[in-house]
Amino acid sequence: MHYTDKYLDIILSAISEFESLENYPFCLQILNTCIEHYPDYAELYQAKGYIHYVQGKQESAIEEFNKAIQLQKKSDFFGYRGKAFYELGEFNKAITDFSKALELEKSHSWFYWRALTLTRVEYDGKAIEDFTEAIKLLPYDTGSYFLRAQSYFKMMDFEKSFADLDKCIEINPEHNSAKKLKQTYLEIKPKLS
Repeated sequence: MHYTDKYLDIILSAISEFESLENYPFCLQILNTCIEHYPDYAELYQAKGYIHYVQGKQESAIEEFNKAIQLQKKSDFFGYRGKAFYELGEFNKAITDFSKALELEKSHSWFYWRALTLTRVEYDGKAIEDFTEAIKLLPYDTGSYFLRAQSYFKMMDFEKSFADLDKCIEINPEHNSAKKLKQTYLEIKPKLS
């Protein structure tokens, strides 16, 4: 690693500490100063994009992620831009970015986010596949089981839907959303059969 890279990595670590304190203006000020001196360091733009993302400034986030991607193709850059597109309701663009992120790195997070986005455009069959991949990578993630259960239910595969809800409750006995949804599904199922 080059000395400059090490220096900038230290700055990015420090910024993540300030982010946790929600001192975003200060973080952006530091990042802008760093970018003036190191305009080719993609992670600086990614960090700015992330700050805009958590502040709900999705258009600004996308601009920064675009700059990072122009400099370097990294899974996280595409993934976070995909999350910004998701928040804007631009689901097809989000799916494209999550797919690019997954081409670069098979990650639970990007399988999960692509699956979630696929459910928003009614591609539950493909969403189930992605939730399954996410579960393979992180088997105790109740979120993937819970959302996959909903997709199974929409596709009228009640047995698998109930199995996923049961798995949520097995992993986390306090998962009240899974308990409530299972009860609701048990009440609805006879009307659908």
